[in-house]
Amino acid sequence: MKEHSIERDIISIIQCQRLIYFGHVTRMDKDRLPYILLYGYTQASRGKERAKKRWIDIIREDCMDIGIPIQEASHIVTDRDMWRNTVGKWAARARGHRRRRHGYKSNKSSQYQLAPV
Repeated sequence: MKEHSIERDIISIIQCQRLIYFGHVTRMDKDRLPYILLYGYTQASRGKERAKKRWIDIIREDCMDIGIPIQEASHIVTDRDMWRNTVGKWAARARGHRRRRHGYKSNKSSQYQLAPV
């Protein structure tokens, strides 16, 4: 059970960092390579194998996890402070949910301590 919790923590951290980087790349000049790689596409086909998941597809899933459609997220990221605040609130909510689930509670100084059992 504890391994599952650690795995969720790591996944949440990675999602948060991916979303922050998405905001960074989206605000870049359109002629920068990271921007081109994020929003560009090729005309070539992959063949008959299953389509590979693109980075923007993963970002779309991350945005849905925080409850924001990718189109709205693309608009919000233009304001860096608003985007960081949005992602930060989601990360704090995820951390709080995990801490409550694992028996931690906050005291007045906002430090987490193990709740008595």
